[in-house]
Amino acid sequence: MTVTEVRAVRRSWVVLVAMSAAVTIVIFNSSAVNVALPSMSTDLGLSSAALRLVVVVYSATFAAMLLPAGHLCNRIGARTVLLIGLLSTGLGGAAAASVDNVPAIMLARALMGIGAAFVMPSTLALVVATASDAGRSRAIAVWSAVSVAGAAGGPIVGGVLVEGWGWNYIFGVSAAGSAVMALVVLGVVSPTATLPRSAVNGRLLVLASGAITTFVLGVTVVSDETIVGAVLIGVAGILALAAWVSRSRKQSGSFSADLTDSDPTTARHRRREFFGASVSNMLLFFALAGTLFVLTQKLQFQFELSPSSAGLAVAPVTVALILGVTSSTPCSNRFGRRPVVVAGLIVAALASVTLSLVGGELHIVLGAVFVAGLGVGLALPLVTESMVAAVPSHRVGEAAAVHDTMQEIGYALGVAVLGSVLSVVYGSNLHGPSVDNASLGATLLEADRLGDDALRESAMSAFSTGSTVAFCVGGVFLVAGAIIAHLYLPPAEYRVRNGVQ
Repeated sequence: MTVTEVRAVRRSWVVLVAMSAAVTIVIFNSSAVNVALPSMSTDLGLSSAALRLVVVVYSATFAAMLLPAGHLCNRIGARTVLLIGLLSTGLGGAAAASVDNVPAIMLARALMGIGAAFVMPSTLALVVATASDAGRSRAIAVWSAVSVAGAAGGPIVGGVLVEGWGWNYIFGVSAAGSAVMALVVLGVVSPTATLPRSAVNGRLLVLASGAITTFVLGVTVVSDETIVGAVLIGVAGILALAAWVSRSRKQSGSFSADLTDSDPTTARHRRREFFGASVSNMLLFFALAGTLFVLTQKLQFQFELSPSSAGLAVAPVTVALILGVTSSTPCSNRFGRRPVVVAGLIVAALASVTLSLVGGELHIVLGAVFVAGLGVGLALPLVTESMVAAVPSHRVGEAAAVHDTMQEIGYALGVAVLGSVLSVVYGSNLHGPSVDNASLGATLLEADRLGDDALRESAMSAFSTGSTVAFCVGGVFLVAGAIIAHLYLPPAEYRVRNGVQ
Protein backbone atom coordinates (compact mmCIF):
# COMPACT_ATOMS: atom_id res chain seq x y z
CA MET A 1 0.00 0.00 0.00
CA THR A 2 1.41 3.37 -1.03
CA VAL A 3 1.71 6.39 1.26
CA THR A 4 -1.17 8.06 -0.59
CA GLU A 5 -3.39 5.01 -0.10
CA VAL A 6 -2.53 4.86 3.62
CA ARG A 7 -3.43 8.52 4.02
CA ALA A 8 -6.71 7.97 2.16
CA VAL A 9 -7.63 5.08 4.47
CA ARG A 10 -6.77 7.12 7.58
CA ARG A 11 -8.78 10.07 6.30
CA SER A 12 -11.80 7.86 5.59
CA TRP A 13 -11.74 6.56 9.18
CA VAL A 14 -11.38 10.06 10.62
CA VAL A 15 -14.38 11.18 8.57
CA LEU A 16 -16.31 8.06 9.61
CA VAL A 17 -15.71 8.77 13.31
CA ALA A 18 -16.73 12.42 12.90
CA MET A 19 -19.87 11.54 10.91
CA SER A 20 -20.83 8.88 13.45
CA ALA A 21 -20.54 11.44 16.24
CA ALA A 22 -22.75 13.87 14.32
CA VAL A 23 -25.35 11.16 13.78
CA THR A 24 -25.27 10.39 17.50
CA ILE A 25 -26.55 13.89 18.27
CA VAL A 26 -29.45 13.50 15.86
CA ILE A 27 -30.44 10.09 17.20
CA PHE A 28 -30.05 11.31 20.78
CA ASN A 29 -32.53 14.10 20.06
CA SER A 30 -34.98 11.51 18.82
CA SER A 31 -34.62 8.79 21.45
CA ALA A 32 -33.65 10.58 24.67
CA VAL A 33 -36.92 12.48 24.81
CA ASN A 34 -38.82 9.19 25.25
CA VAL A 35 -37.53 8.71 28.78
CA ALA A 36 -38.52 12.30 29.61
CA LEU A 37 -42.15 11.88 28.51
CA PRO A 38 -43.54 10.81 31.92
CA SER A 39 -41.88 13.81 33.60
CA MET A 40 -43.04 16.16 30.86
CA SER A 41 -46.59 14.83 31.04
CA THR A 42 -46.81 15.53 34.78
CA ASP A 43 -44.91 18.86 34.74
CA LEU A 44 -46.74 20.30 31.73
CA GLY A 45 -50.06 18.42 32.04
CA LEU A 46 -49.82 16.98 28.52
CA SER A 47 -52.73 15.17 26.92
CA SER A 48 -52.17 11.85 25.14
CA ALA A 49 -52.06 13.60 21.75
CA ALA A 50 -49.65 16.28 23.00
CA LEU A 51 -47.41 13.59 24.43
CA ARG A 52 -47.17 11.94 21.03
CA LEU A 53 -46.66 15.28 19.30
CA VAL A 54 -43.56 16.02 21.40
CA VAL A 55 -41.95 13.05 19.63
CA VAL A 56 -43.72 13.21 16.28
CA VAL A 57 -43.21 16.92 15.47
CA TYR A 58 -39.45 16.26 15.46
CA SER A 59 -39.75 13.18 13.25
CA ALA A 60 -42.33 14.78 10.95
CA THR A 61 -40.19 17.82 10.13
CA PHE A 62 -37.17 15.51 9.98
CA ALA A 63 -38.87 13.32 7.36
CA ALA A 64 -40.34 16.25 5.43
CA MET A 65 -37.01 18.02 4.94
CA LEU A 66 -34.86 15.01 4.11
CA LEU A 67 -35.54 15.01 0.36
CA PRO A 68 -34.71 18.73 0.00
CA ALA A 69 -31.60 18.12 2.12
CA GLY A 70 -30.48 15.28 -0.13
CA HIS A 71 -31.04 17.51 -3.15
CA LEU A 72 -28.89 20.22 -1.55
CA CYS A 73 -26.08 17.71 -0.96
CA ASN A 74 -25.77 17.48 -4.72
CA ARG A 75 -26.10 21.24 -5.23
CA ILE A 76 -23.91 22.87 -2.56
CA GLY A 77 -21.92 19.95 -1.14
CA ALA A 78 -22.53 17.57 1.76
CA ARG A 79 -20.16 19.39 4.14
CA THR A 80 -22.06 22.66 3.81
CA VAL A 81 -25.39 20.91 4.30
CA LEU A 82 -24.02 19.21 7.42
CA LEU A 83 -22.90 22.51 8.94
CA ILE A 84 -26.31 24.09 8.27
CA GLY A 85 -27.95 21.10 9.96
CA LEU A 86 -25.77 21.32 13.06
CA LEU A 87 -26.52 25.05 13.36
CA SER A 88 -30.27 24.44 13.17
CA THR A 89 -30.12 21.55 15.64
CA GLY A 90 -28.09 23.61 18.10
CA LEU A 91 -30.40 26.63 17.93
CA GLY A 92 -33.48 24.44 18.34
CA GLY A 93 -31.97 22.64 21.31
CA ALA A 94 -31.05 25.90 23.01
CA ALA A 95 -34.58 27.23 22.48
CA ALA A 96 -36.24 24.05 23.83
CA ALA A 97 -34.00 24.09 26.91
CA SER A 98 -35.01 27.65 27.81
CA VAL A 99 -38.83 27.45 27.57
CA ASP A 100 -41.48 25.62 29.60
CA ASN A 101 -44.66 25.87 27.52
CA VAL A 102 -45.94 23.34 24.99
CA PRO A 103 -46.23 25.54 21.83
CA ALA A 104 -42.68 26.88 22.22
CA ILE A 105 -41.31 23.38 22.78
CA MET A 106 -43.11 22.14 19.66
CA LEU A 107 -41.60 24.94 17.55
CA ALA A 108 -38.13 24.30 18.95
CA ARG A 109 -38.48 20.56 18.28
CA ALA A 110 -39.52 21.34 14.71
CA LEU A 111 -36.36 23.43 14.22
CA MET A 112 -34.30 20.56 15.63
CA GLY A 113 -36.02 18.19 13.20
CA ILE A 114 -35.13 20.40 10.24
CA GLY A 115 -31.51 20.41 11.36
CA ALA A 116 -31.53 16.63 11.78
CA ALA A 117 -32.81 16.29 8.22
CA PHE A 118 -29.73 18.14 6.97
CA VAL A 119 -27.33 16.12 9.13
CA MET A 120 -28.39 12.56 8.26
CA PRO A 121 -28.04 12.38 4.44
CA SER A 122 -24.93 14.58 4.44
CA THR A 123 -23.13 12.30 6.90
CA LEU A 124 -23.97 9.16 4.92
CA ALA A 125 -22.95 10.86 1.66
CA LEU A 126 -19.59 11.86 3.18
CA VAL A 127 -19.02 8.36 4.57
CA VAL A 128 -19.72 6.73 1.21
CA ALA A 129 -17.69 9.32 -0.71
CA THR A 130 -14.55 8.87 1.41
CA ALA A 131 -14.66 5.08 1.83
CA SER A 132 -12.99 2.75 -0.65
CA ASP A 133 -15.05 0.22 -2.57
CA ALA A 134 -13.64 -2.55 -0.36
CA GLY A 135 -14.36 -0.68 2.87
CA ARG A 136 -17.77 0.73 1.96
CA SER A 137 -19.81 -2.10 3.47
CA ARG A 138 -17.90 -1.88 6.75
CA ALA A 139 -18.24 1.92 6.84
CA ILE A 140 -22.00 1.75 6.25
CA ALA A 141 -22.28 -0.94 8.94
CA VAL A 142 -20.47 1.30 11.45
CA TRP A 143 -22.62 4.30 10.49
CA SER A 144 -25.78 2.17 10.88
CA ALA A 145 -24.57 0.78 14.21
CA VAL A 146 -24.10 4.27 15.59
CA SER A 147 -27.57 5.24 14.36
CA VAL A 148 -29.31 2.41 16.16
CA ALA A 149 -27.02 2.35 19.19
CA GLY A 150 -27.78 6.04 19.61
CA ALA A 151 -31.47 5.18 19.69
CA ALA A 152 -30.77 2.67 22.45
CA GLY A 153 -28.23 4.77 24.34
CA GLY A 154 -30.27 7.96 24.24
CA PRO A 155 -32.63 6.87 27.03
CA ILE A 156 -29.66 6.06 29.29
CA VAL A 157 -28.13 9.53 29.06
CA GLY A 158 -31.56 11.12 28.94
CA GLY A 159 -32.67 9.31 32.08
CA VAL A 160 -29.64 10.52 34.01
CA LEU A 161 -30.23 14.09 32.86
CA VAL A 162 -33.96 14.02 33.67
CA GLU A 163 -33.49 12.55 37.13
CA GLY A 164 -30.49 14.69 38.03
CA TRP A 165 -31.42 18.08 36.58
CA GLY A 166 -34.70 18.00 34.64
CA TRP A 167 -36.11 17.16 31.22
CA ASN A 168 -35.03 20.47 29.64
CA TYR A 169 -31.36 19.57 30.14
CA ILE A 170 -31.75 16.96 27.39
CA PHE A 171 -32.13 19.79 24.91
CA GLY A 172 -29.28 21.81 26.42
CA VAL A 173 -26.86 18.91 25.98
CA SER A 174 -27.99 18.58 22.37
CA ALA A 175 -27.27 22.26 21.71
CA ALA A 176 -23.78 22.01 23.21
CA GLY A 177 -23.01 18.83 21.28
CA SER A 178 -24.09 20.41 18.00
CA ALA A 179 -21.75 23.36 18.56
CA VAL A 180 -18.80 21.07 19.31
CA MET A 181 -19.48 18.90 16.26
CA ALA A 182 -19.66 21.93 13.97
CA LEU A 183 -16.12 22.86 15.04
CA VAL A 184 -14.95 19.27 14.48
CA VAL A 185 -16.45 19.18 10.98
CA LEU A 186 -14.75 22.44 10.07
CA GLY A 187 -11.45 20.94 11.19
CA VAL A 188 -11.47 17.41 9.78
CA VAL A 189 -13.86 17.31 6.81
CA SER A 190 -12.66 18.82 3.54
CA PRO A 191 -15.12 20.78 1.37
CA THR A 192 -16.82 18.50 -1.12
CA ALA A 193 -17.31 19.27 -4.75
CA THR A 194 -20.87 19.86 -5.91
CA LEU A 195 -22.33 17.19 -8.17
CA PRO A 196 -24.30 17.57 -11.40
CA ARG A 197 -27.56 19.42 -10.85
CA SER A 198 -30.44 17.10 -10.07
CA ALA A 199 -33.52 17.25 -12.26
CA VAL A 200 -35.81 17.12 -9.24
CA ASN A 201 -37.93 20.28 -9.35
CA GLY A 202 -38.61 22.54 -6.41
CA ARG A 203 -42.37 22.15 -6.70
CA LEU A 204 -42.08 18.39 -6.26
CA LEU A 205 -39.93 18.78 -3.14
CA VAL A 206 -42.36 21.25 -1.56
CA LEU A 207 -45.40 19.09 -2.32
CA ALA A 208 -43.74 15.90 -1.08
CA SER A 209 -42.57 17.58 2.13
CA GLY A 210 -46.03 19.00 2.78
CA ALA A 211 -47.68 15.65 2.16
CA ILE A 212 -45.35 13.85 4.58
CA THR A 213 -45.80 16.43 7.34
CA THR A 214 -49.58 16.70 7.16
CA PHE A 215 -50.06 12.93 6.90
CA VAL A 216 -47.90 12.16 9.93
CA LEU A 217 -49.48 14.90 12.03
CA GLY A 218 -52.96 13.75 10.97
CA VAL A 219 -52.30 10.16 12.00
CA THR A 220 -50.88 11.41 15.30
CA VAL A 221 -53.95 13.37 16.39
CA VAL A 222 -56.80 11.49 14.67
CA SER A 223 -57.51 9.22 17.66
CA ASP A 224 -58.10 12.26 19.92
CA GLU A 225 -59.17 14.93 17.42
CA THR A 226 -60.98 12.98 14.71
CA ILE A 227 -62.07 15.87 12.50
CA VAL A 228 -58.71 17.66 12.62
CA GLY A 229 -56.84 14.42 11.96
CA ALA A 230 -59.11 13.47 9.07
CA VAL A 231 -58.70 16.93 7.47
CA LEU A 232 -54.91 16.73 7.74
CA ILE A 233 -54.86 13.26 6.20
CA GLY A 234 -57.11 14.48 3.39
CA VAL A 235 -54.81 17.44 2.71
CA ALA A 236 -51.86 15.04 2.67
CA GLY A 237 -53.63 12.96 0.02
CA ILE A 238 -54.20 16.03 -2.17
CA LEU A 239 -50.57 17.12 -1.83
CA ALA A 240 -49.34 13.60 -2.60
CA LEU A 241 -51.50 13.49 -5.75
CA ALA A 242 -50.15 16.86 -6.85
CA ALA A 243 -46.58 15.63 -6.23
CA TRP A 244 -47.25 12.54 -8.35
CA VAL A 245 -48.57 14.67 -11.20
CA SER A 246 -45.54 16.97 -10.94
CA ARG A 247 -43.18 14.00 -10.99
CA SER A 248 -44.93 12.45 -14.01
CA ARG A 249 -44.35 15.62 -16.02
CA LYS A 250 -40.58 15.56 -15.42
CA GLN A 251 -39.07 12.09 -15.62
CA SER A 252 -35.97 12.59 -17.77
CA GLY A 253 -32.79 12.75 -15.70
CA SER A 254 -34.70 12.17 -12.48
CA PHE A 255 -33.65 10.05 -9.56
CA SER A 256 -36.02 7.25 -10.59
CA ALA A 257 -34.65 7.37 -14.11
CA ASP A 258 -31.22 6.45 -12.77
CA LEU A 259 -32.76 3.21 -11.57
CA THR A 260 -33.99 2.38 -15.05
CA ASP A 261 -31.36 3.72 -17.46
CA SER A 262 -29.61 0.37 -17.96
CA ASP A 263 -30.53 -2.96 -19.53
CA PRO A 264 -33.98 -4.33 -18.54
CA THR A 265 -32.67 -7.08 -16.24
CA THR A 266 -30.42 -4.74 -14.28
CA ALA A 267 -33.14 -2.07 -14.10
CA ARG A 268 -35.64 -4.58 -12.70
CA HIS A 269 -33.22 -5.70 -10.00
CA ARG A 270 -32.39 -2.11 -9.11
CA ARG A 271 -36.03 -1.08 -8.74
CA ARG A 272 -37.02 -4.15 -6.75
CA GLU A 273 -34.03 -3.96 -4.43
CA PHE A 274 -34.48 -0.24 -3.80
CA PHE A 275 -38.21 -0.61 -3.13
CA GLY A 276 -37.84 -3.67 -0.91
CA ALA A 277 -35.04 -2.14 1.14
CA SER A 278 -36.90 1.17 1.50
CA VAL A 279 -40.15 -0.35 2.75
CA SER A 280 -38.42 -2.87 5.02
CA ASN A 281 -36.35 -0.02 6.44
CA MET A 282 -39.50 2.01 7.15
CA LEU A 283 -41.37 -0.86 8.81
CA LEU A 284 -38.36 -1.72 10.96
CA PHE A 285 -38.21 1.81 12.35
CA PHE A 286 -41.99 1.92 12.66
CA ALA A 287 -41.89 -0.96 15.13
CA LEU A 288 -38.70 0.21 16.84
CA ALA A 289 -39.96 3.75 17.50
CA GLY A 290 -43.44 2.72 18.59
CA THR A 291 -42.06 0.07 20.91
CA LEU A 292 -39.61 2.48 22.56
CA PHE A 293 -42.37 5.07 22.99
CA VAL A 294 -44.56 2.57 24.85
CA LEU A 295 -41.72 0.76 26.62
CA THR A 296 -40.19 3.81 28.33
CA GLN A 297 -43.59 4.65 29.82
CA LYS A 298 -44.17 1.04 30.83
CA LEU A 299 -40.84 0.87 32.67
CA GLN A 300 -41.53 4.05 34.65
CA PHE A 301 -45.26 3.73 35.29
CA GLN A 302 -45.87 -0.02 35.52
CA PHE A 303 -42.52 -1.13 36.94
CA GLU A 304 -42.02 2.15 38.87
CA LEU A 305 -38.43 2.72 37.71
CA SER A 306 -36.86 6.16 37.95
CA PRO A 307 -35.90 7.89 34.66
CA SER A 308 -32.24 6.93 35.04
CA SER A 309 -33.10 3.35 36.02
CA ALA A 310 -35.45 3.07 33.05
CA GLY A 311 -32.66 4.28 30.76
CA LEU A 312 -30.19 1.80 32.25
CA ALA A 313 -32.75 -0.99 31.98
CA VAL A 314 -32.54 -0.86 28.19
CA ALA A 315 -28.74 -0.48 28.14
CA PRO A 316 -28.12 -4.16 27.20
CA VAL A 317 -29.88 -3.51 23.90
CA THR A 318 -26.82 -1.49 22.83
CA VAL A 319 -24.68 -4.60 23.25
CA ALA A 320 -27.24 -6.58 21.27
CA LEU A 321 -27.22 -4.01 18.47
CA ILE A 322 -23.44 -4.10 18.27
CA LEU A 323 -23.49 -7.90 18.13
CA GLY A 324 -26.13 -7.82 15.41
CA VAL A 325 -24.37 -5.20 13.30
CA THR A 326 -20.95 -6.86 13.54
CA SER A 327 -22.53 -10.16 12.52
CA SER A 328 -24.59 -8.77 9.63
CA THR A 329 -21.87 -8.54 6.99
CA PRO A 330 -20.29 -11.98 7.71
CA CYS A 331 -23.77 -13.54 7.73
CA SER A 332 -24.63 -11.78 4.48
CA ASN A 333 -21.42 -13.03 2.87
CA ARG A 334 -22.26 -16.56 4.00
CA PHE A 335 -26.01 -16.77 3.40
CA GLY A 336 -26.86 -13.79 1.21
CA ARG A 337 -28.37 -10.45 2.09
CA ARG A 338 -32.06 -11.35 1.77
CA PRO A 339 -32.12 -14.30 4.24
CA VAL A 340 -30.27 -12.28 6.88
CA VAL A 341 -32.61 -9.29 6.58
CA VAL A 342 -35.67 -11.54 6.78
CA ALA A 343 -34.23 -13.42 9.76
CA GLY A 344 -33.43 -10.18 11.59
CA LEU A 345 -36.96 -8.85 11.13
CA ILE A 346 -38.53 -12.13 12.23
CA VAL A 347 -36.35 -12.25 15.36
CA ALA A 348 -37.40 -8.69 16.24
CA ALA A 349 -41.06 -9.60 15.60
CA LEU A 350 -40.86 -12.60 17.94
CA ALA A 351 -39.38 -10.35 20.62
CA SER A 352 -42.24 -7.88 20.17
CA VAL A 353 -44.82 -10.63 20.49
CA THR A 354 -43.06 -11.84 23.63
CA LEU A 355 -43.39 -8.35 25.10
CA SER A 356 -47.08 -8.48 24.28
CA LEU A 357 -47.89 -11.93 25.63
CA VAL A 358 -45.61 -12.33 28.65
CA GLY A 359 -44.41 -8.80 29.38
CA GLY A 360 -45.59 -8.69 32.98
CA GLU A 361 -42.17 -9.47 34.47
CA LEU A 362 -39.27 -7.06 34.22
CA HIS A 363 -36.65 -9.69 33.41
CA ILE A 364 -38.78 -10.98 30.52
CA VAL A 365 -39.19 -7.45 29.17
CA LEU A 366 -35.44 -6.81 29.27
CA GLY A 367 -34.66 -10.17 27.66
CA ALA A 368 -37.13 -9.52 24.84
CA VAL A 369 -35.66 -6.07 24.22
CA PHE A 370 -32.17 -7.61 23.99
CA VAL A 371 -33.35 -10.14 21.41
CA ALA A 372 -35.09 -7.38 19.45
CA GLY A 373 -31.79 -5.48 19.36
CA LEU A 374 -30.06 -8.49 17.81
CA GLY A 375 -32.68 -8.67 15.07
CA VAL A 376 -32.56 -4.96 14.30
CA GLY A 377 -28.77 -5.00 14.26
CA LEU A 378 -28.72 -7.82 11.73
CA ALA A 379 -31.19 -6.23 9.33
CA LEU A 380 -30.47 -2.50 9.37
CA PRO A 381 -26.97 -2.28 7.81
CA LEU A 382 -28.01 -4.58 4.99
CA VAL A 383 -31.14 -2.67 4.00
CA THR A 384 -29.07 0.53 4.11
CA GLU A 385 -26.42 -0.97 1.85
CA SER A 386 -29.10 -2.25 -0.55
CA MET A 387 -30.52 1.24 -1.02
CA VAL A 388 -27.12 2.87 -1.57
CA ALA A 389 -25.87 0.09 -3.86
CA ALA A 390 -28.92 0.35 -6.13
CA VAL A 391 -28.05 3.86 -7.39
CA PRO A 392 -25.08 5.44 -9.19
CA SER A 393 -22.45 7.21 -7.10
CA HIS A 394 -23.49 10.71 -8.22
CA ARG A 395 -26.96 10.15 -6.72
CA VAL A 396 -25.81 8.80 -3.36
CA GLY A 397 -26.85 12.00 -1.57
CA GLU A 398 -30.42 11.61 -2.78
CA ALA A 399 -30.39 7.88 -2.02
CA ALA A 400 -29.25 8.72 1.51
CA ALA A 401 -32.10 11.22 1.78
CA VAL A 402 -34.67 8.64 0.65
CA HIS A 403 -33.17 6.14 3.12
CA ASP A 404 -33.46 8.58 6.01
CA THR A 405 -36.90 9.76 4.89
CA MET A 406 -38.24 6.22 5.03
CA GLN A 407 -36.69 5.76 8.47
CA GLU A 408 -38.20 8.95 9.84
CA ILE A 409 -41.60 8.33 8.27
CA GLY A 410 -41.48 4.93 9.93
CA TYR A 411 -40.32 6.46 13.21
CA ALA A 412 -43.03 9.13 13.23
CA LEU A 413 -45.79 6.76 12.15
CA GLY A 414 -44.64 4.16 14.69
CA VAL A 415 -45.07 6.63 17.53
CA ALA A 416 -48.31 7.97 16.03
CA VAL A 417 -49.92 4.60 15.34
CA LEU A 418 -48.73 2.54 18.30
CA GLY A 419 -49.19 5.57 20.56
CA SER A 420 -52.75 5.95 19.27
CA VAL A 421 -53.40 2.22 19.76
CA LEU A 422 -52.17 2.55 23.33
CA SER A 423 -54.33 5.66 23.86
CA VAL A 424 -57.51 4.16 22.40
CA VAL A 425 -57.23 0.86 24.27
CA TYR A 426 -56.24 2.68 27.45
CA GLY A 427 -59.21 5.06 27.20
CA SER A 428 -61.72 2.31 26.44
CA ASN A 429 -60.59 0.25 29.44
CA LEU A 430 -60.34 3.14 31.91
CA HIS A 431 -63.17 3.34 34.43
CA GLY A 432 -63.80 6.18 36.81
CA PRO A 433 -63.52 9.99 36.80
CA SER A 434 -60.69 11.21 34.62
CA VAL A 435 -59.73 14.04 32.32
CA ASP A 436 -60.80 13.50 28.70
CA ASN A 437 -57.90 12.37 26.47
CA ALA A 438 -55.55 12.57 29.46
CA SER A 439 -52.31 10.64 29.44
CA LEU A 440 -51.60 8.05 32.10
CA GLY A 441 -49.41 10.52 33.99
CA ALA A 442 -52.20 13.11 34.12
CA THR A 443 -54.73 10.48 35.24
CA LEU A 444 -52.44 9.29 38.03
CA LEU A 445 -52.04 12.88 39.22
CA GLU A 446 -55.82 13.22 39.27
CA ALA A 447 -56.14 9.96 41.21
CA ASP A 448 -53.62 11.18 43.78
CA ARG A 449 -55.44 14.52 44.09
CA LEU A 450 -58.76 12.76 44.70
CA GLY A 451 -57.24 10.00 46.82
CA ASP A 452 -58.96 7.54 44.49
CA ASP A 453 -57.11 4.21 44.63
CA ALA A 454 -59.69 2.58 42.36
CA LEU A 455 -58.97 5.12 39.61
CA ARG A 456 -55.25 4.50 39.96
CA GLU A 457 -55.70 0.72 39.70
CA SER A 458 -58.04 1.13 36.73
CA ALA A 459 -55.55 3.41 34.97
CA MET A 460 -52.65 1.01 35.48
CA SER A 461 -54.72 -1.96 34.30
CA ALA A 462 -55.90 -0.06 31.24
CA PHE A 463 -52.32 0.97 30.40
CA SER A 464 -51.11 -2.62 30.72
CA THR A 465 -53.81 -3.78 28.30
CA GLY A 466 -53.01 -0.96 25.87
CA SER A 467 -49.28 -1.68 25.89
CA THR A 468 -49.98 -5.37 25.24
CA VAL A 469 -51.99 -4.55 22.13
CA ALA A 470 -49.45 -1.96 20.96
CA PHE A 471 -46.53 -4.40 21.19
CA CYS A 472 -48.53 -6.99 19.24
CA VAL A 473 -49.28 -4.49 16.47
CA GLY A 474 -45.57 -3.66 16.29
CA GLY A 475 -44.80 -7.35 15.79
CA VAL A 476 -47.30 -7.55 12.94
CA PHE A 477 -45.59 -4.69 11.11
CA LEU A 478 -42.19 -6.36 11.53
CA VAL A 479 -43.56 -9.54 9.96
CA ALA A 480 -44.87 -7.40 7.09
CA GLY A 481 -41.36 -5.98 6.67
CA ALA A 482 -39.91 -9.50 6.53
CA ILE A 483 -42.42 -10.48 3.83
CA ILE A 484 -41.56 -7.40 1.75
CA ALA A 485 -37.84 -8.12 2.11
CA HIS A 486 -38.34 -11.73 1.02
CA LEU A 487 -40.37 -10.72 -2.02
CA TYR A 488 -38.29 -7.79 -3.28
CA LEU A 489 -34.67 -8.13 -2.22
CA PRO A 490 -32.63 -10.13 -4.76
CA PRO A 491 -31.89 -13.74 -3.73
CA ALA A 492 -28.21 -13.41 -4.69
CA GLU A 493 -25.64 -10.64 -4.66
CA TYR A 494 -26.98 -9.25 -7.93
CA ARG A 495 -26.56 -5.51 -7.73
CA VAL A 496 -24.95 -2.62 -9.49
CA ARG A 497 -22.36 -0.35 -7.93
CA ASN A 498 -21.69 2.98 -9.55
CA GLY A 499 -23.37 1.90 -12.75
CA VAL A 500 -21.30 -1.28 -13.13
CA GLN A 501 -22.92 -4.72 -12.91
